[in-house]
Amino acid sequence: MALIAASAAPAVAADPSAFWPSPPLCHQGTWTDPKNPTKTERYVKTLQAGDHQYKIYERTYWKPKLDKGRILPSPVDVWWVHSCEGVPATATLAFETYSVFGVKALFGNGNTAVTKAGLGHFGSDWYEVRGAINDRWRAIGAEKSIGYPKTNELSTPVKFGRFNHFERGSIYWSPSSGAHVIRGEIRKKWASLGWENSFLGFPVTDETATPHRYGSFNHFQGGSIYWNSVYGAHFVRGLIRDKWASLGWENSRFGFPISDEHIRPDGMSAFQQFENDCWMEWSWTTNRLTAACPGVGTY
Repeated sequence: MALIAASAAPAVAADPSAFWPSPPLCHQGTWTDPKNPTKTERYVKTLQAGDHQYKIYERTYWKPKLDKGRILPSPVDVWWVHSCEGVPATATLAFETYSVFGVKALFGNGNTAVTKAGLGHFGSDWYEVRGAINDRWRAIGAEKSIGYPKTNELSTPVKFGRFNHFERGSIYWSPSSGAHVIRGEIRKKWASLGWENSFLGFPVTDETATPHRYGSFNHFQGGSIYWNSVYGAHFVRGLIRDKWASLGWENSRFGFPISDEHIRPDGMSAFQQFENDCWMEWSWTTNRLTAACPGVGTY
């Protein structure tokens, strides 16, 4: 089976009729070229990805093949896809990737339709990845990074934004934060706090490795979540976060946070523990922050 890749055939993406006649757009049968009956297009399946509909076709044509010194006709199959709702036929493109793991089809409208089923088994679970989320997913390696999508692009329920969940993470977008990747234990912590509706808001960075010590973090609109393999994932925010940042983040004497921020029983201050028996406390009544480590004193 011959497959047309985005990088291999840009002319095809601009004008499919350059190598193929013009069958009726989005038909649901078998079409034969009246000028060349060796060229046929057979309808295979209609795909619903998000609110867009796509139709899959198997195009077969014959080309000469050299076999033991003889020139024989040989059938060649090409899978083709049409967007049937408002996107011109000249803006369609054949499958970009096609394997036992999945099929990824890129369209001229900038969207990607994806299924995890491959090798001709066009499964029912097709999902669409669009716009800035699609751009971010592709930039980090698409299905090779956080896997195939598990949802269509969806609206966040309260705050204005969009997201797709993937096999190994999510990408969240809002107009002010852009599109960013969140995954693993940091994603679990953020979800437990209420996703974007929590005090952290939307992510403003991708998950990023800490530069000197083994760990990772995401910054958010209202704070950060830091993770390492010993202490897990914990959020840090406000004046405590500001002080920790001024000292050098996890590279300081304080190391990584080993607890979330907690409110004291009297409700008068917020307290957070760090490595090396260090801690920080912010008093709401005095607006004073105290940071301390054994053997060093207070900062």
